[in-house]
Amino acid sequence: MTRRGQDAKARARRHRATVTIRSRSARKASAAPPPSPAKSDTTNTSSRLPPVAATTPNAEGGTPSKASGAPARQARPRNPPATAVREAVDQLRQLVAQREAAAVVVDRDVSRLRRLGASWPDIAQALGVSRQAARQKYTGRGSK
Repeated sequence: MTRRGQDAKARARRHRATVTIRSRSARKASAAPPPSPAKSDTTNTSSRLPPVAATTPNAEGGTPSKASGAPARQARPRNPPATAVREAVDQLRQLVAQREAAAVVVDRDVSRLRRLGASWPDIAQALGVSRQAARQKYTGRGSK
């Protein structure tokens, strides 16, 4: 076997070992039971500290993993006032109407530009899409 082949095999072996280490540590972190709630007793604080392995660097010597075991923060349900909801829905309706009106204007302008002899690449650049996308979307809406 050539030297290049030996180097490739060694790199593949190291990569597999790294992946195995990462997957093992991920499984351990996901299988760890959630920590118990803090007690008012302050005599033994070592039981509430995160495990040492969670703060040590990973196998490659990089940054530590985020396996602190802290419980996820629960979001409280919000009950906004009914008037705020109605105003937000009305604003959304107005935005949708503006979007539809803008689409009509864009369709008219594309048709006008095609009648004036503008090329699809020029129109596509103005629209911010590819030539093919512009042609597929706007062919058949007016003159071809």
